[in-house]
Amino acid sequence: MSSQVRSNGAHHEHNTSSFKHIEQPLKEMHNDSMLHDSHAIHSLDKYTTERARDNKSVNVKISGKVQGVFFRKWTLEQAKTLGLTGWVRNSDDGTVEAVFSGKSSAVDRMVEKCKTGPSQARVRSVDINKCEDPKAQSFEQITNSWW
Repeated sequence: MSSQVRSNGAHHEHNTSSFKHIEQPLKEMHNDSMLHDSHAIHSLDKYTTERARDNKSVNVKISGKVQGVFFRKWTLEQAKTLGLTGWVRNSDDGTVEAVFSGKSSAVDRMVEKCKTGPSQARVRSVDINKCEDPKAQSFEQITNSWW
């Protein structure tokens, strides 16, 4: 078996049967690579699913004497220390609102911390609701434009 190849106007003839000795190993390498890729994808899917089960996101609304007492700054520091993502902001009704996302145990610890807050705060209540993951890369303090 032979094939004809033209390169730069020159005519070359190759005996393709001379490539048979590498064709099968190349096919096996390709199939093996695909097998490893499928294992990697399965492992990644399993890791992502397990991680998603261990993670959660909550929206909290903290009421009491929580504005003007560095609650947002304190929340930012605590959340970053716990490795959480999300945000915190003052609400126009006098509460502080936050979304915490990350490992379930870290989110739970943050919610517990919010029940007392920084030393100058006087927390009356903390309303907690599950929410969607904010897909944030870090934890941020949102500055309200109405201030």
